[in-house]
Amino acid sequence: MTAEEVLTEVDRNSFKLVLLPNSRSTYTSLKLKNPVGQEIGEYLISQPEGKLYSLNKTDFKDSYNEKQRLTKNSQPLTSLLLTRSVQSASPGCLLIGKAPEIYIATAFNQIYFLLSFFVAFLKQDHLRLLSYDDLMEKFEESETLESLISQGISFKGSLERICDTVEEGGETFHKVSKSKVIEYLKQRVTKIVGNFPASVGSQVTRKLTGNVSSGSLDLTDDIIRLSRTRSAINLLSSYVDDYYLRLLLKEYDFRTLDSYMEQLARIEEMNKVAEDNLQVLNERMNESGGKKRKPVGKKQKVVKRVAVGKGALDMFFKPRS
Repeated sequence: MTAEEVLTEVDRNSFKLVLLPNSRSTYTSLKLKNPVGQEIGEYLISQPEGKLYSLNKTDFKDSYNEKQRLTKNSQPLTSLLLTRSVQSASPGCLLIGKAPEIYIATAFNQIYFLLSFFVAFLKQDHLRLLSYDDLMEKFEESETLESLISQGISFKGSLERICDTVEEGGETFHKVSKSKVIEYLKQRVTKIVGNFPASVGSQVTRKLTGNVSSGSLDLTDDIIRLSRTRSAINLLSSYVDDYYLRLLLKEYDFRTLDSYMEQLARIEEMNKVAEDNLQVLNERMNESGGKKRKPVGKKQKVVKRVAVGKGALDMFFKPRS
């Protein structure tokens, strides 16, 4: 069967491509409720590693890339070409999709599911130390955690990061620690800030300058750092409950950034008022200049009529006597 014959049996635009980190592993697909909100997300678990991955659909339009090539309708290019690799011994085959769906399997830390589960625990006045087995029984009350446990996902490493532990009788007991959770989230914020793509970093900087000339405000490195930190925390809001985010925000002093943003907003408002006034003035001048003036008629000179034979020149035309 030729490549063209294969393409005639499938919809050329219905391809769903999943990019995997390791082609040698086997993957199990499952749907889980996201750590924040009620939305259901698609996830993969690799075997034998037992690693968790989230499936993220690729948006062909890159809002951070101002130089991205677009179609005449301002839409991103979505064509997809697939062929065998150079190292592959399989016969060559070309697949073409004009509007495919591409999903990228991205490593996902199961600790975010634990944080969602522990919110209710941390709101209690007294927390008990629990063995790992007791915690596993508690986790079965959560449909998401139960699904992960059934697929062989281990939570021991994650619990060590966010729990106080006590060794007794050869067994380890855990108690979730608010301070350890916040410390872990601060580490995540630092890592996100340090790995901002250049396009995202430039967008953060553009928000700090707005439509104001460079000399109007003092944009320091500290303000840029604080702005990136706040952006990183906003990114975490997709995975972390507001309960933790409120505690996390208290760990940073954003007063310098807030003061700068207030000044920026005032200057932008003043510039807008000035631009509006200038536009109104131009419109009025155009209206006054466009009005038609009444044409001024020329005053005709009145010619006094003289009877024939009485004029001053008639004497030259008289016959001589």
